Parts: sequence; C-alpha cells; structure tokens
Amino acid sequence: MSSVIDSLNAPQKEAALTLDKDVRIIAGAGSGKTRVLMARIASLVDNGILPWRILAITFTNKAAREMKERLQTLLQDAARDVRISTIHSLCVRILREDASAIGYPKNFTILDGDDQKSMLRTIYKELDMDRTTFPPAAVLGKISGWKTAGYSPEEAQDQTDGPEAKAYELYERQLEDMKAMDFDDLLLKTRHLLGTNQEVRDKWQNRLDYIHVDEFQDVDPVQYDIIRLLKRPDAFLCVVGDPDQTIYTWRGAAVDIILNFARDFPNTRTVILNENYRSSQTILDAANALIAHNHGRIEKDLFSSIESDRKIETFQAQDESQEPLQVARDITRARKEGLEYRDIAVLYRSNYLSRGIERVLGKLRIPYRIYGGIRFYERQEIKDMLSYLKLITEPDPEDPAQKSLDLAVMRVINVPRRGIGARTVEKLQKEAADRGLNLLEVLRDPQTVSGAAAKKFAPFVELVDEMKSLRASVPLDELMMRMAFDSGYMAMLKDTREEDREENIEELQADIRQALQENPDLTLEEYLQDLSLFTDRDEEAGNAVSLMTVHAAKGLEFEQVHIVGLNEGVFPSLRAMEEAGRDGLEEERRLMYVAMTRAKKALYLSWNSGYSFQLDRHKTPSRFIQEIPEDYVKQESTPLDNYPVHKSPQGQSRKSRGRTPKPTTRLRKGDHVEHTVYGAGMVTDVQKDIVSVAFGHPNGVRKLNMHHPSLQKVKG
Repeated sequence: MSSVIDSLNAPQKEAALTLDKDVRIIAGAGSGKTRVLMARIASLVDNGILPWRILAITFTNKAAREMKERLQTLLQDAARDVRISTIHSLCVRILREDASAIGYPKNFTILDGDDQKSMLRTIYKELDMDRTTFPPAAVLGKISGWKTAGYSPEEAQDQTDGPEAKAYELYERQLEDMKAMDFDDLLLKTRHLLGTNQEVRDKWQNRLDYIHVDEFQDVDPVQYDIIRLLKRPDAFLCVVGDPDQTIYTWRGAAVDIILNFARDFPNTRTVILNENYRSSQTILDAANALIAHNHGRIEKDLFSSIESDRKIETFQAQDESQEPLQVARDITRARKEGLEYRDIAVLYRSNYLSRGIERVLGKLRIPYRIYGGIRFYERQEIKDMLSYLKLITEPDPEDPAQKSLDLAVMRVINVPRRGIGARTVEKLQKEAADRGLNLLEVLRDPQTVSGAAAKKFAPFVELVDEMKSLRASVPLDELMMRMAFDSGYMAMLKDTREEDREENIEELQADIRQALQENPDLTLEEYLQDLSLFTDRDEEAGNAVSLMTVHAAKGLEFEQVHIVGLNEGVFPSLRAMEEAGRDGLEEERRLMYVAMTRAKKALYLSWNSGYSFQLDRHKTPSRFIQEIPEDYVKQESTPLDNYPVHKSPQGQSRKSRGRTPKPTTRLRKGDHVEHTVYGAGMVTDVQKDIVSVAFGHPNGVRKLNMHHPSLQKVKG
C-alpha cells in the first residue's frame, strides 16, 4: 500500500490521505483522478475502515467495472466488499430492500428501452399518434425531461398543445397500474423514499462511513439530493470532478453543484490536481488560455512534464470541400511517419459535420469508424431522402425488375404519414408481383387503386411525377430540398423539433451541391451510384481513424487530434448561445477545452470559408481560435494542388472541362426574381454575391447566391 501512496505527487497524496474531512478533488484532464480515488479507498481499508462501509458511485457500468478491477489489484479479496456502483444500480439496491415503504413490491418491474417503446405502441393507438411524426425516442425524451424537472402530467399539458403530454399521462398511469418503474423512477422514487421515510434513511446512512462520487461535475440535482440523503452528519463525502469539463447541462447536469460544494459542506478541503500526464505543455497552455475566458469555474492551470516544440497547427480552408482534404493529407503524413490510424481522431461539434470527412476518407481508402454514432449515409433521414430521389430516376437496365425502386417506395410511401398501412403495402406488392409491374406502376393504375385508397396514394404519385418533370430545369441539390419540403418531410422534423435531423438533410444538400461543382454534368443516377459504391465499403474496426462528436470523446485520448468545423455559429453552436446566453457560450468553451485536451502530441484546428446555408451567412472563424494565443499556434499553408481531389468516379465530362460560368446580371435591392424551387420573390438585401429574397408563404426570406442558375431576374 505504501508503494502506491509513494508513487503519487503531493496533491494526489493529500487527496488520498485526507480522511477526516469532506474532500472536493478538482481533477484536471489527464491528472490521474481514478488512480487517486483507488489509492484513497485502499488507504481507508489500510486504516481499518470496513470495506462494506465504503461506497464509490460512478455513472457508467464501464467505469464501475474498471474501478473494481483496479481496486482488486490493490486490495485483493477485500476489494469484493467495497460498494462500487452506478447511481442507478445503487438505487435499485435500495428500492429492492425498501420499496414497500412507498407502496411498491420488492420485485417491482424495471422497464428497459424496449419495454417503454412497447408501452408507447398501445398509447399511440389510443391517441391516434403517428410514430413517424412523433418518434418514440423523442416522446420518451420529453417524458423523461418532464419527470426529472418535477412536472406532473397535468402541468406538462399546460406547457404544450401537442399529444406528448397526454401520452405522458397515460404512460404514468400504466406504470402505476403495473407497479413498474423506468430508469428515471429509480432515481426519483429513491429520492422520495429517503426524503420522506426517516427510518429507511437512518438505516442506509448508518451503513456508510465514506461516500465517493466520481465525475461529480456531471451530477444533476436529483442525483445530488440522493447523495446528500445518504450521508449522515459524521460520515465523510469525497467528490471528484472538473467544472471545466461540465458538458452535459442539456442532460440536467448543473455546474453550480461542484462549484458550491464547500457551501453545502463547510468542513470541506479542496484539492486541485493540475499535473497532466497526457498532453504536451503547448497543448495545455493553449487549453488553459482558452478556458480562462470562462467565469463559472475554479481557477487552475494544467501543467505537464511532457515538453514539446510542436505547436498547434491551424488551417483555414477555402471552402467546405478543402477542409476534409487537408485533414486526410495530415492523416496520411502521420501514417507515413509511423502513427497508427487508431491513434488519430477527428472531432466535430455536431453529427452532420462528419459527412465531408467520411466522403474524403472513404474515397482515399483511409479506414475510419464512427465512434458512438451512425455513419452519415446510414442515418434514417439521409436514407429516406435518397429513397425519395430514387423514385425519380430513370429505369436501371441492370435491374429490370426495379427491385431497388420498390424498396425505395416501401421505405417512404408512408413517411410522413399518409394513412397507408403495412397490409395495404403487402397487397400492392402482391399485385405488382402477379402482374410483373413495379410498385409505382401499380400505384398509377386506376384498375388497381381506386376509391379511398386512390385518395391516399394520389398525393404521393403526384409528388413523384412533379419532381420527375422538374429534373431538367432544377439543379439536383435544390430538387432534393424541394422534395424534402413538398413531401412534408421537413415539416415532420420541425413538428418533432429534431433539429439534428434537419441539419443532416441540409448537409445532404451541401453534398450534392459539392458533387455538382466538381462535375456540373453529374446525373442523379450517377450520384446515387457513387454513394452505393461508397457505402458498400466495410468498416475496419481495428486500425481505423476515429470520427466522433466532442461529447462522445469525453474520457478518451489520442496521439493526434483534429478538431474540424471551427466556424462561429457551428462551434460555438449558435443554438446553444441563443438558448442559454452566456451560460451556453461557457458550456461551448468547456466543450472546446475537452476537445483540445484529448490530444497527447499533435493537435490540428481547422475551419472553412464561404457561405453557410445552415447559418444563412458568410462563415467566420470561431472565436475560440482567437482566444488561443498566437505563441502556441502555427498556420498550415501547404498547397493541396497535387493531393488527390474529391471527385466522383465518373469524373468530369468532356463538355464540362474548361467550362466557365456565364456571367449573370447583378441583382439589386428591389429587383423581382423567379426561383425554380421557391417561386416569385423580391430582393430585400444584397451582400456581395449573396442576396436576401422574400418569397411567398411558406418559403419566407431566403439567402441565395445571385449567380446560381436557379435564380433569374424578371421584370417587375
């Protein structure tokens, strides 16, 4: 045991050996907090504290397993008796023993995700709710939010006109009838039990002398209440966390809990662990400078004995296609220098930003994996929109039976909801098979489809026919967006407030636009074929570059890290700043701090120029770039002229080589215009080549490139 303590630095020893006070350990990134926590528990056992009177709470099963394994090495058999548990597992243990005090049997049922969705199916039928318009995951998320915030079903119904609050009421009623609990109930019922029943509270408090909580910066108010209710006045509480890494406030975490801990527990010693064993000093200096702009924090500067002359490399791409090329170039260079792909990560603020990186890495045969997420072209909304596009393609001579077309029809015929059930689709499939037709042909046949069924199918068939007629006159990227709007798909996403999925569709439009810029004669069929070749590639699970959001990267480390999409409004997120003001900005800065401190040796920061259709404005570098002192930064300027470019396999046609765009009439404020998708409108503002145009309802004001062929000036 003494050898473990001797191996700790001075602050680590203080944290491990302070056993007569409550302790708040402010543990910077890479500062060895788990090692300290294990040494502390081992020290308690070494000092005669009974192992089963020691509790360590963490928040993932993986972290709990790792703690047990490490403690086993230190304590051997005694480690088995230390209570190491996730917060949910602890609550289950308490409720299994004492749930009868609040009217539940000891063998109450715990609902998992599948059970919850099964319950929702019956509720959806009763309320005539559509699963497409109201995805079960989104509805369950709302119910969870209401429960955790303490809103009853009646109070939730006062907040919204949608059916979700009524679904919440029926959901809670079913839980009560079944005497069952979901994961939120495990916490809420435990808090209620401990808070209202002194006998039960005293029993559990008297079992615990030392309580430890890991990742304390991520604790929410309900969890904090449970922890406080478990601690008797003469017991000791040790919490470990880093306010600078609080990045889950959207999930209920409250940074004030760790900041104000000493106010709640006056007998507290605060120990700061700021020696980092992961990153170079240059990376830490830059991260320290960045996070110093936040106000809601406990001041600390990370330092490291890992010296390096290597600066952080930044790169401003000319456009969104050049940025992933530069990332690929740097990855290839690192690989040639001996770094494994698995040692490299590409981090981004939002999932939609993976698209460009995936495209380039896939084309250059650089193996990659999406960590904690789904590949861009495999996401539900992307597959839906590609299926819509498939409906307006020309017949494939290699698929005479049009099976791929039928698959597309089956995927989207009732998305959004059109009142077309599975049984109806089965009848259509049988009719098509019997007559040797594809599903679209059957839908167009008045002999097959008539009466009420015809009314359901007619809008779908009309949409397909109209979009097909526009192929020759409307650019492919805008045609896709028109299908997204005219089909009702975008309205469906707006109704369910699934902004990430909307962003993914906008990013698909950017993907098509980029493909057209590279090959203006690219056909829809060629584009879809290109994607099929791209998505058929197998993922190399072992030695592969990791692509992930910054949230998913928490707790991980890599030799080389690329943070991409560092544009103002993207990272930091405009949505986060609009919704939470300065608090939102500070959380975004903490997120950037987490991203930077994932890197051990090499850190690359990049952003791109041009116009953002997501933000409706010209792109500017993130303020976080400006907050990093120039002393730690080196601007990359390597030309990409000789690097493999992002081309479709078909390449440019002969007609497109050497083509220069025809000059267009410059537009002025007040000009009347006609747009192939949005119709007639009037220019309300001009900023260089970008015009704001007011269109009729429901299109509103749109910002467009005045030179795009879809926009034409007309006489007023």
